[in-house]
Amino acid sequence: MRAAIKALRARLGPDRPIFEVHIDQAANDFNTLFDVLRGDPERYSVDDPNIFPSAIGRSFKRGESVGSVAKNTAIAALEPAC
Repeated sequence: MRAAIKALRARLGPDRPIFEVHIDQAANDFNTLFDVLRGDPERYSVDDPNIFPSAIGRSFKRGESVGSVAKNTAIAALEPAC
């Protein structure tokens, strides 16, 4: 995540807001994610006040505002068959 944001910053500059939207099933607990985003010294937003992380408990259709950057990341968790 940090590498992707660094590349965006190099291209767009430091002042443009970046909205990071984490997507998962609505039944999942997002508390751990937000604990990390708020307090982990290695979080991707630690040195950038113009990054705005959020979460949504379902898929969504993109509808960003003009002048903003939306970086969407999809990560699938795979478990081996037993």
